[in-house]
Amino acid sequence: MMLISLAIGVVHLSISNLITAWRMRGNLVALCSVGWTAVLVGGLVYGVTMSETNQATRWLAQKLSVAPETMHKMANSGGLYAVMGGLLAVFLFASSRPLISLRLDNW
Repeated sequence: MMLISLAIGVVHLSISNLITAWRMRGNLVALCSVGWTAVLVGGLVYGVTMSETNQATRWLAQKLSVAPETMHKMANSGGLYAVMGGLLAVFLFASSRPLISLRLDNW
């Protein structure tokens, strides 16, 4: 039941972040919302695949005709990479100020 609650929360927050990104399209700050979505989804996938006896990856591996161990490793590392990439996007695009600037107030 807790996993369902977490999944619903991640879907809800991801949709709201993607709507924010859509409203800010054309501006690099929109990539911050996309980054937060990647952090949320990647964190959920990484957290779900932490245990070796994961029925979700077994079911997906069966549907895709892939070995369950391979699917588990791919999902686990994919979730971790999504979290790291999303945090990098949040760090780089959270502000509309330039990243490299000579003005003291931008720092």
